[in-house]
Amino acid sequence: MPEKDQQKRYDIPASFRYDPFFKNRRTFLDYSHLNISETIDHEPFYYDMLVLQSQHVKPWESPNEFVPLIFEKWKQRVPEINNAFAIRKINAETNELMIHCISLFIISLYWSNKSPVKSLNIVDANIQKNKIKPINVGERLLFIIKNYTKFHSFSQLKQLFIEHEKAFYKQAAIDKLKKR
Repeated sequence: MPEKDQQKRYDIPASFRYDPFFKNRRTFLDYSHLNISETIDHEPFYYDMLVLQSQHVKPWESPNEFVPLIFEKWKQRVPEINNAFAIRKINAETNELMIHCISLFIISLYWSNKSPVKSLNIVDANIQKNKIKPINVGERLLFIIKNYTKFHSFSQLKQLFIEHEKAFYKQAAIDKLKKR
């Protein structure tokens, strides 16, 4: 793996420069040498940001393969965040983990609808146009993003993931039946 200083960097598109996701950054590293799972750990919006630069890997074109991976990554992180809130030890690391998990939810929402994330401006992102989504996802997600340091936001994010995962697998089952 190349050293971070030697890795190629890309500019973060303006449509992704929204707090809290890219607060102090204007560039992101090239992770093309990693598999999708590892890349998502480092930069959840990596593929979505690169689509603007004609990136060849498009995980949203295979949602049945990659969205379950995102759900698993979320489930792996829940205990750590849960514990931090339980012992009331909310710090920069916990906040970064929450931002990462919000990012995971956003990519799961778009990728399950066979679309890349085009913007992190939730108000203007037309989330409601997605077919597979939890009820009132736009308003709920906006609340979570604005209050990501609070326990209620974590609880709401858990609920969104539960609802979205159910909707995703329901649609996958319907699609499978239609192919018969």
